[in-house]
Parts: sequence; structure tokens; C-alpha cells
Amino acid sequence: MMGAISAVIEPGVPMGGRFERFLICAMAVVFALLLFGWFLAPSVIPFAPVIALVAYATIARLGVPVMRRSDPRTLTIAAWCGTVAAVIFVPSILIEYAGRTVDNALMYGAVFFVWFLAGVLAARLTGRVTDAVLATTVSAMISSLVFITTLLASYYLLRGSALQETFFRTEG
Repeated sequence: MMGAISAVIEPGVPMGGRFERFLICAMAVVFALLLFGWFLAPSVIPFAPVIALVAYATIARLGVPVMRRSDPRTLTIAAWCGTVAAVIFVPSILIEYAGRTVDNALMYGAVFFVWFLAGVLAARLTGRVTDAVLATTVSAMISSLVFITTLLASYYLLRGSALQETFFRTEG
């Protein structure tokens, strides 16, 4: 994961469109997983997740260039905060597959704090509320894309297994 992030936000290298491409690739992976799920269960049409991906793509296309023009370091802040939030999110799924419960309030509280921190750092850096909102939003996009990828991939890989039954019993 860190190699992927460092390839996107390498210090001293102009961002260009790499950050947007990284987000678009992550969205494409989620979209492919949604299509696979639709193939498995054709009666379930994933309209809401696809609409969310369209919103994400719009933010990536319009918001990220605003952040880059304002101060490219806001992209680094969003990337790192999104990665930290993903590191909090992803183990919660894996822990539940092991049959343990996770304190969702604590997990979401920590994730929301990291997203908030992205906004505070961006606002402090640039003095602009727009950059704070975009940094928070982009960090949330990164972590949620990683979370959904992990959730869908683990669901498809473990479909019908004892581990998945354990997960469903744990999750309730």
C-alpha cells in the first residue's frame, strides 16, 4: 500500500495527473467488483454504488486540480490521511472474519478524526475552507475505496466458506 501511495505522491516530483489516475484506477477496481457481484446476483442492480462512483469521479476530476493549484501539499495530506483511515478500516473486516467483534464506534470515531485532521491540516496550510473540504473529501474517498475493495474482494473470495459464515455470525 505504501509503495502505491509513494508512487502517487513522490516528493519533489510534479503531481501531474497521477493522483487523479490513481483515484480513477481505484474506482475502476470497485466498479469491476460491483460488476462481478452483479454477475453473481443479476437481480441486484448496484445503482447506488455506481452513482457514488460517478460522484467520486466528478470530485477527482474537478476537485483535485483545485487542490493542486492551491497547494499540491494538500494532495499529500489527503493521500496520507486516506491511507491512515484505510489502515484503521481494513483490519476491522479481517478481525470480523476471525470471529471477533470490532467496536464500530471507536473505529468510526478514529476514521472521522483522521478525515477531520486532513481538513484542518489543509486549511492551516492554505487558509482556504475549500481546500479543507476537498482534503477531507478526498481522504474519505481513498479510505472508502480501499474499504469497499477489501469488503467486496473478501466476500467474493470467501463466498460460501466457513470463514464467511463466521463473519456473518459476528456481524449479526
